[in-house]
Formats: sequence, structure tokens, C-alpha cells
Amino acid sequence: MKCLSIQQPWAQYIAAGIKDIENRTWELKSFPQRVLIHTGKKKQFESTDELPLLYQLIIENAERLGIVPFIEDMPTGAIIGVVDIVDCTTNDVASSDWAATSEDPDHPIYNFHLANARLFKNPILNVKGKQGIFEYSELDENNLPESVEIPTIRREGKELFIPLDEEEVDDFIEMDNEGLSFGYNLLNQNLHYFAEIKDDEIVALPTEYITFFNGTKSVRVRVESTDIEYITDEEGNDIVFGNPQGDELIWAKIFYSVLPERCKKSPQKEKPVKKALNDALDKLNPSCKNIIAALESAGYAFEYHKDPDSPYAEISTEIDDTGEDRLDADFIVNLETGVVTFTLYTENRVPIKSIKKAIENVNIFNGSASPAWLIINPENGAVCSRVCDIASDKPLTVNAAGSMVAYAIQAITEGFSELLL
Repeated sequence: MKCLSIQQPWAQYIAAGIKDIENRTWELKSFPQRVLIHTGKKKQFESTDELPLLYQLIIENAERLGIVPFIEDMPTGAIIGVVDIVDCTTNDVASSDWAATSEDPDHPIYNFHLANARLFKNPILNVKGKQGIFEYSELDENNLPESVEIPTIRREGKELFIPLDEEEVDDFIEMDNEGLSFGYNLLNQNLHYFAEIKDDEIVALPTEYITFFNGTKSVRVRVESTDIEYITDEEGNDIVFGNPQGDELIWAKIFYSVLPERCKKSPQKEKPVKKALNDALDKLNPSCKNIIAALESAGYAFEYHKDPDSPYAEISTEIDDTGEDRLDADFIVNLETGVVTFTLYTENRVPIKSIKKAIENVNIFNGSASPAWLIINPENGAVCSRVCDIASDKPLTVNAAGSMVAYAIQAITEGFSELLL
């Protein structure tokens, strides 16, 4: 059977039906044709950080839904699926967000249009690839391996059905009456499930229930509130990015606050409590108030503490509380000097999946704060990352508070390879 070797992670995204174009510098003259998807021995990259933001958001959504694994978990030197090449065009950026182009008329980019992708349940390992399209004699149309059914989002009236990573499904199954939040990047490909455009604004569709599922596991939750948030930079400006067609897009996310389906929590009874809480927050030091706002926007619960005779206020949160894989965090605010110190720490080694899950919830990018240091305990892999903000002449902004969290998580992520030594 014909086979095409593609570097990871692109091969995985194609087999999962996410990427519908394969870009090459050579022309394919025979199509349609079905080819096996072979993964090269080397991955093109280990992180999506250098990719255009559009691709980062598409991939982040796919990872969140459990459709693709993280890059470090993707197999190499293997046949992982099959796909049909149905057309071959040149510099055809109008056809797909994945199509590349060349400004050199003598050296165009050939766009292979892909359809009917299937991901094998078990990859065929230790297969050596070749350049171009080559023959793999051990497979044909009659003995292809079992394929995985790739789950998709769907909407039925006012209910959404959303596939999720298994650990996140477990989180929603086990949540208490305080509820949880779910956030998702809004892109052209998925907008119709969640919202519509009215007067150039994104307006959420009415949603009363969400069913999260993974394989045979599922849980139905009740939607308490829905918010659409435009993600901003440190200056408070909307983050704008482009696509291959030259369109200007604004980064927006939708957030659902959800409760157990049969939760007896009464919104009417909570109003006085919420008002009392808001009154208390209004009386806080501005930096403390902005830190809490940043944590709330990222969906984190928090605790505020201050001893009567102390000049310090402490705001604590759990960045990730998946089982024993916890990331605990503390903001210490010196109410006299305005200096803020943020410490992110663990008691044991934390899997990179938990760290990446925390990163997903931090929607605020680099601000004025920067990591002061990172300590890793070689015995148990525990880690401590500290970030300081010494701009004591003005209150810490919401964006700066969020960026302190982002920087600390980034420091842990960048030092993660040392945890494995």
C-alpha cells in the first residue's frame, strides 16, 4: 500500500482529522489516492510556542478535547493511520487555514488536500520511512488495523456534547456543589457550536446543559453562567492574529460555570452572599483585589488571609489539584511597600500534563514580572518557582498578576527536563 512519511506532530494532527492540508515542495500528479500515514524518526518541534497563534489555539483545543496526545507522547518511526489525498493545488491559501504559499513563482508550494483520515488504535512501530510516496507491502485495503473513532463536539438545542480528556471528565464527575468552569478557544471552525455574531460582537448561544464524555465515561452538568472573554495583552489591548487568507482575528474564549446536574444550589439564595463578598473585595488593597480578579478570570478558587497586626496579606490558590499532582500557589502582598511575591510550589514531582493543564487556564501573557529563581529537589522532584514584582509605586494590575502566574508556570515547564534526571 502507498505510504507517505510526515514528521510529528503534523502526522498526528492529520490522522486525527485536524489538519486537512499537507504542504510539499514537489507535485503529486496522481490523485485521488489513499496513503498510510508514517511518522518520521524525528519530531519537527516539541512545543507549539513558535507556531502562529492560530495553530496554537487549534492544537490547544484538540489537546483539551483529548483528540490528540501531547507532542512528547506521540509515536515516531511508526504507521499511525490512513488518509485520502483528493487533490493537489499550488499556493491555495483560500482552501484551508493549513495551506502554505510561496512568493517564488518558480518554486510554488504544493498543497495536498486530505480527506477521510483515520487514526489506528495501535500504531505499527519500528517502520523505516522513505522520501516521497513509497510502498509498504505488509498492509493493503483488506488488512488495515482497527481505527479509533475521533469524537466531535455537537449541539442539540440548548445542550452541548463535548469530548474531553479523561482526567477532566473525572474532574466534572467528582465536582461538588461549588461547581467548576470550562473554557474553550473560539475559532471560525467551532464558533457555530458556541456562539453567533451579532452587530460585530460574539454572542453566546443559550446553553442549559453540557455533557462531557470520553469513551464510555460521561457526565451531564448544568450551566450556571456563560461568559465570552476577549483575551488582552499586558497593555489591555485585544490580542489580534491572522490566518493564511489575511483575515484579522481576535482571540476570544467562552467560559461556562457549571454545577452538578441535580445540584440544589439556589442562585436566589446566593445573591446576598455574593453581594457581601463583593463589598468585602471592594475594601481590599488594590493589588489584592486585582490578584483575586486575575485568579477568578483563570477559574481558580482562592483563600485570603491577613493577621490583624501583620503588614502582609496572603492569597492562596491551587493551580491544579488533580489527585496528588498538586500545584499550590501563594501571593504575598506587603501592604506597606506594595511589593508582591508569588510562589508556585509542589510537594512531589508533578507530571508535565498537570503543568500544561495549568498553563491552559492562564490566559494572560508576559507582563513586567519575571522569575527570580527556580529550585528543584532532586530526591522527589518537588519544585518551587518564585516571581517578584517590585513596582511598589502603583498597585499590581490584573494582567500583571496573571502574568506572574504565567511566568512561574513557564519557569517550571522550562525546567521540567531536570525533574526527570
